[in-house]
Amino acid sequence: MIAFTGMVKGLFFESPDSLYKVAIVERTEDEDIEGLPDDEVVITGYFGTLHQETAYRFSGELVTHPKYGLQFRVEDYALTEQIGAAGLVAYLSGEQFKGIGKKTAEAIVESLQGESLEILFKNPERLEGIPSFSKKKQAKFLEDLKIALGTDYTLIELSQIGFRPSEAQSLWRHYKEDAVPLAKENPYQLIYHIDGMTFAIVDRVAQQLDIMPDDERRLIGGWFEVTQAICYQSGHTLLPLDGVRQQVIRLLEKLQAFLIKEEDVNEALDTAVRQGVLVVEHGQITIPNLYYAEIGIFNHLEKIKKAPPCLDEKGKEAMRQSLLSVQEEIGIHYDDKQVSTILEALSHPFFLITGGPGTGKTTLIKGIVEAYAHYRGIELPSKNSMDYKECPIRLAAPTGRAAKRMQEAVGMPASTIHRMLGLTGQENQKDPMDGASEDIKADLLIIDEMSMVDVWLMNQVLKALPKGCQVILLGDQDQLPSVGPGQVFHNLLSYNVIRKERLTHIYRQKGQSTIVNLAHHIKDGVCPDDLFMKTSDHSFIPCRMDQVASVVAQTAALVKKRGYDLGDLQVLAPMYRTSAGIEALNQALQKELNPKTGKYQEVTIYKQNYRVGDKVIYLVNDPERNVYNGDIGKITGIVNGKYTESKQEEMILQFDQIEVNLTKADFKNIQLAYCCSIHKAQGSEFKVVILPLVGAFHRMLQRHLIYTGLTRAKEKLILIGEPDAFKEAIHTLAKDRQTLLAHLISLEWDPRDLGHSNLVIDDEEATGTEEKSSVDEKVVEGQEKKNTFLKVADEGKEKTSTSLKVADEGKEKTSTSLKVANEGKGKTSTSLKGKREQRQEAYTLQDRGKKNSTQPSPLDGETILTSELDKGKSHSKSSVVTGDGFVVEEESTGDQGNNLGTLTDAIVDAQIIDPMIGMGGISLSQFVEIDR
Repeated sequence: MIAFTGMVKGLFFESPDSLYKVAIVERTEDEDIEGLPDDEVVITGYFGTLHQETAYRFSGELVTHPKYGLQFRVEDYALTEQIGAAGLVAYLSGEQFKGIGKKTAEAIVESLQGESLEILFKNPERLEGIPSFSKKKQAKFLEDLKIALGTDYTLIELSQIGFRPSEAQSLWRHYKEDAVPLAKENPYQLIYHIDGMTFAIVDRVAQQLDIMPDDERRLIGGWFEVTQAICYQSGHTLLPLDGVRQQVIRLLEKLQAFLIKEEDVNEALDTAVRQGVLVVEHGQITIPNLYYAEIGIFNHLEKIKKAPPCLDEKGKEAMRQSLLSVQEEIGIHYDDKQVSTILEALSHPFFLITGGPGTGKTTLIKGIVEAYAHYRGIELPSKNSMDYKECPIRLAAPTGRAAKRMQEAVGMPASTIHRMLGLTGQENQKDPMDGASEDIKADLLIIDEMSMVDVWLMNQVLKALPKGCQVILLGDQDQLPSVGPGQVFHNLLSYNVIRKERLTHIYRQKGQSTIVNLAHHIKDGVCPDDLFMKTSDHSFIPCRMDQVASVVAQTAALVKKRGYDLGDLQVLAPMYRTSAGIEALNQALQKELNPKTGKYQEVTIYKQNYRVGDKVIYLVNDPERNVYNGDIGKITGIVNGKYTESKQEEMILQFDQIEVNLTKADFKNIQLAYCCSIHKAQGSEFKVVILPLVGAFHRMLQRHLIYTGLTRAKEKLILIGEPDAFKEAIHTLAKDRQTLLAHLISLEWDPRDLGHSNLVIDDEEATGTEEKSSVDEKVVEGQEKKNTFLKVADEGKEKTSTSLKVADEGKEKTSTSLKVANEGKGKTSTSLKGKREQRQEAYTLQDRGKKNSTQPSPLDGETILTSELDKGKSHSKSSVVTGDGFVVEEESTGDQGNNLGTLTDAIVDAQIIDPMIGMGGISLSQFVEIDR
């Protein structure tokens, strides 16, 4: 790190959404610093206010921006002199002081009489007599000044104790002027409440504050960091105590070379539980926000348990007549099973529907909506109506694309769950008060793609429900679980109290379509006989891992030539890294589908070039722009900075009918989407899906992952890679996530035995008729009482969790051990395990003796606590190529794939691969010249 002193001469750029600034600084000392210009330096970083014509001492490093050249990235800064008169005038007449012009600013500076601005708080009368500066304006100015000065001094002081500018900005946003005292009191407490504030960051600061490596505050912070990391990356909401303990000690000793005693770690956990930083139940540990979310869900289920049916027999018959009446209007004839399901769903306050692809879930939603509207005399809004919020029926889904599919299929507006609840996606889930800002105004709520909903979001939905609202939840329990912790839909389906319907009959079977059949075989753990054959709508290209990127790119180009546009085609992969991962595939696909021509301007974001025409995915929820996490669009324009008001490049994106203008500060919210993760694609469908799998994806090769991936395809499915990788995925069933909700609804744990049993409603409360607020407030109050920023002088009065004494640990039950803990073989809580194991044994016999295996549930990318990628073995076989250079499958009565060919490098280089030949009657001669 280098440092220099200079005077701020002007600002080039100031982000409206953060404290990030770019400024020009004139050096004021003669010290020769290698690489640093002698006269003027462009600085970048996060600052409160940079006063012009004022000297600062800047510390940081020189970097070279790919477009703007040499810059000095500031890590620390401080004033070296009192701000001059010119600097103060420029400061006070700036945008942060509304209504203060240059003349008023000059008069204010003159009133200081050479003293600092702080004198105005002690002697506000100095402002009297300034022309056109009323008492009201003076009060507003002093209020704004207090905020502005607080920002400056807080950021500088946070920087001095070790926080980098971006970290200091995060603290200032969260705590304002309390940030410094809280950080000095206990820097580790910051990670309990601020998303993105990691143990490594606060541990660095703690060392500057001379906090010892075995200080209890540090040990508690370690417990929280490891517990939170494993929960969010494994999906479990409960973790075995022993496994987490070993990871905590490993983390503490790794970041600081100091031997940590296990007894100190145990004592720290006792304190953490008393303070409410962590929760321990039955030898399982979790973090408070997940615990309270699952308690909240369970409480609402208990309310529903004793609620009466919504329809009596007379009402059900009237609803049947309504359904019969609307069938002709909507052009759908429901069979007896579908009619029964619709009537049952509308007869109960809470109903679940699960089924695989082609089983008619979307068709049922249409029938439910139409029958309910006819029965109630409701006029349904058109699908593009903006006044749908007044309709007593609400449709929602976890993602924008899933909501749009629902809207098109049902014919009335649907929204994301986030938008329905007034959520932005930026909520701090650790804060019990930061949640849904809108209640749901509806008599009937229908949510699709429920497997994607995590515990926090589900609790937000239930808290926002009005009294008497019917809820119908639909999804496919065999798809990937939510990216966030929990397994809500799976847990709800196992709860006998809740009425449900499992759909098994396949309706969507056009012509000789094989994709749906593939999906149902794979769901059952059976490797289909025709998986590696070329059929009317799916094909397979065997190739090595190092060939995947090239083969995928060539295949995508051929699909595009067949008339499919980029929106119709989607490449899906399970991991970001490796030569066959998402990042490498996006590079290859961009080069093939949208090569650099020099015709259009490019922009570079995090070393990735973006061009007009690129397919991109939005990474955050942005309600103001009506674009949401997972929405896929296209770059339609890149505007040079010299033509924009911000003097920075701007980007124009097209998402369906929505055009979005992005400033440079928002560029981080997109990434290339020629290939995206299977998790990101969940809830979406595409006409053509290309799915590559190789052995190097080992720990991600799981049944629900390949099942979710291939069920995204509506018309064509192209599989690429190593046959054995596909087989491994089909035969590998992920372990169920361990959750508090599963233990409670399976009755394995008595709610009255919980350490926080006072937050769980009892049977007397579970009437289903009381106002929702009484139950919600119990949970929120319980969480607020555990606020770690309160002094823990009253610890004795707080209810503690299950004893953590090591001697008693043997008596406590443990759940299935996590991969990261490498501990024993704990007891699993899934209530369906017995039937599932019997079914798997049958599949094992059917599938030529290959055994099913299990792996921990994967997430979207790699886990924090796994340092290296699990290395898979190549499963490729020898090449079998015809005379014209195309790979063919050999006829075999044995296991399909054993005699599959693999592409030679020469074939890949020759770019003559065409997996669509043979699909739907397409012949080779239609597209390739053949010698005759």
